[in-house]
Amino acid sequence: MIRLASSTHLRKTQWSRTRPTKWIPRTVPNPSDSFWGFFTSEGAWELIVEQLTRGHPVEEIPLDKPPGTRGFVMLIQSAPDEAEIYVKLEIDRGFIWGRSFHLSENI
Repeated sequence: MIRLASSTHLRKTQWSRTRPTKWIPRTVPNPSDSFWGFFTSEGAWELIVEQLTRGHPVEEIPLDKPPGTRGFVMLIQSAPDEAEIYVKLEIDRGFIWGRSFHLSENI
């Protein structure tokens, strides 16, 4: 997973009816970016790789779309007193799909 997420040509975030996404990093505050203040798509992938490298827990879940696929979910606390970041990934045919990157809706 780390190798795929680290490779810019192996990661995808494109929405489709068969693979819906909620990849909206520009709405997520980035405490380490004092200039922009929010994550970029590249910054989102960097955070994911960093957290995976540190051994952040990943939960495997079934996905409805595409049917029969598995997703991988992380809840990342990027800063104290901030909502967690909900990340959902999917691995398919040698690519890693960014399915979700947004503030957790549980907060």
